[in-house]
Amino acid sequence: MTNSPLVEKPVRSLVKALSWRVTGSIDTILLSWLFTGNLTIAAAIGLTEVMSKMVLYYLHERVWNRISLGRIPTDNVDTTDTADALVVRCTQTP
Repeated sequence: MTNSPLVEKPVRSLVKALSWRVTGSIDTILLSWLFTGNLTIAAAIGLTEVMSKMVLYYLHERVWNRISLGRIPTDNVDTTDTADALVVRCTQTP
């Protein structure tokens, strides 16, 4: 067992983007239907925005994976602290 952090592969970001977009698109379609009263227009709005926002989320996620803000190497984590120990436990490879 190592203390090195797990690295997210691009496929993880893609799956997260898909699941988030399904949630967001349902919300957009419902709100569009509420405002327009037209389900066809609401669906068109929802389906159009799903692709653009999915691409933007994926790119946003990949950029943030390159930013070290708020991350520390697990070698610097105090495992006597409960929160830090949980972080180490969750980032260790099986």
